[in-house]
Amino acid sequence: MTRQNAILSQMVRFLDSKNTWRVGSRREFINDAVFGLGYTPMSWEENRIKDMSSAAYFRATAREQEEHERRQEAAGTKTCYGLRTTTGETVVICKTEYDYAVQIFAGYEQVQEDRRTTA
Repeated sequence: MTRQNAILSQMVRFLDSKNTWRVGSRREFINDAVFGLGYTPMSWEENRIKDMSSAAYFRATAREQEEHERRQEAAGTKTCYGLRTTTGETVVICKTEYDYAVQIFAGYEQVQEDRRTTA
């Protein structure tokens, strides 16, 4: 079993397109989210070290604030992956789930385009 299959075969509990809780594999969750609920895969960049809270920022001295900003720049950013819901919310998923969602979403979009051109 490949690593991708092992990850996508893990069992999770999720809310399906019929608005009921069920237990299924991560693959079933992605399929239901993309085909049943209309979610779209997306990715974004995020700082590896989070910003200070406003309370922590005001308590910190100028030197501590600069040091935090320096550490943030040195750490860089990371890519985060998720599914965008129809209401604009984001469900965070792992990279393997994202790759699978992009793969099936591309096929789904192609089928939709074919249906539009033949109709």
